[in-house]
Amino acid sequence: MALTESVTAPTVAVSTAPRGHTGETTGGRLPETGGAARASKRLQRTRAPLAAVATLIGVLLGPGFVTASAAAEAPGDVLRLAVVVDLEHPVSGADADDLGRSLAAFVAARGPAVALDAASPDRLRLTVSVRPYSSTALRGFFLPFSGTYAIGPVRLSLERTVALPGRTSDTFTAIVWQREQVVATRWSTAGAAIGVAVQDLLDALQAAGAARP
Repeated sequence: MALTESVTAPTVAVSTAPRGHTGETTGGRLPETGGAARASKRLQRTRAPLAAVATLIGVLLGPGFVTASAAAEAPGDVLRLAVVVDLEHPVSGADADDLGRSLAAFVAARGPAVALDAASPDRLRLTVSVRPYSSTALRGFFLPFSGTYAIGPVRLSLERTVALPGRTSDTFTAIVWQREQVVATRWSTAGAAIGVAVQDLLDALQAAGAARP
């Protein structure tokens, strides 16, 4: 007579958690061994510095990020700005002093909340990097005319002295607003093109409302 054996399959605990998860599984706790344990420890060591970096970025970009001047001044105080012009290459019709006066006039027009102060660490900086390029140097490009071209960016930056909350003694300079326009024209008209670019950038800064205490 044939005998029928009753075989009971072993119960296996199956985890539905992601790989490296060390919490409870659906059927119990599976110990990590060998390479899996080492990989889990490496992952835990990596998460700590990444979390610190993420926290720092959140502080810098979040509402706790303040300017040092704002932290030291009462509401309603004046934002004091120095004006700086960096003319990296001489350009006929683009005088650094004239450009500086344009920036100073812009600051003065902001009203009583903003004032010029040459000694202030907060700066409105204009950087002009327009340079001459001959048509020979630009060989290979489609050129509408022969001669010398003026090419390069005109950049306007608002720099503020900032500090992390609770650490107002440790300050550093940060660019809180910046925009640039690229000039590409005849060298003979470079000065006028730079003047137009500067005015456009000042208009953009005013529209953004960044130049305020």
